[in-house]
Amino acid sequence: MTATFGKLQGRSLELGDGLNIIEAPNETGKSTWCAFLKAMFYGIDTRDRDRKGHLADKNRYQPWSGAPMEGEITLEWQGRDITIRRGPRGNVPFGSFSAVYSSTPRPWATAMPVVMFLLKNSSSMDISSCLLYTSDAADD
Repeated sequence: MTATFGKLQGRSLELGDGLNIIEAPNETGKSTWCAFLKAMFYGIDTRDRDRKGHLADKNRYQPWSGAPMEGEITLEWQGRDITIRRGPRGNVPFGSFSAVYSSTPRPWATAMPVVMFLLKNSSSMDISSCLLYTSDAADD
C-alpha cells in the first residue's frame, strides 16, 4: 500500500499473508498507517469538526507536505488482485474511490461486490484493531 496521509508522504508499506506486526520506534508512523488503512476502506468522516481536545481526522491526517490526501492498496481475493484507490474529490479528502481488478481495466463496479464483502466482514475494525508494538512507553 502507498500513502500520502499525515506524515506519510508517498510512503509504501508491504504486508504479507497472515498476521503482520509493525514494530518501530515512537513517532515513525505506526498509528498513522493504521488510520490510513481504516480510511482507505471506510473513508473519512467529513462531518466531524475540530473541537477542544479533538482534531477531526480530515485535518489530523492532512498531508504535512500540503499535497492532497491519497492512497492505494492492492489486495488479493480468490486469486485475483484488486486495487483500491482513494484521493480527493473537490474539497472532500478521500472523496474519490475506485476498486478495480488490477489485471484488467474493467470498471470499479466489477470489483465492488468483493470490496463490499470485505467491508461487511470487517465492519468492527477500529484503530485499536491494528496490532502495534513499541519498545518505548508511549505510542505515536
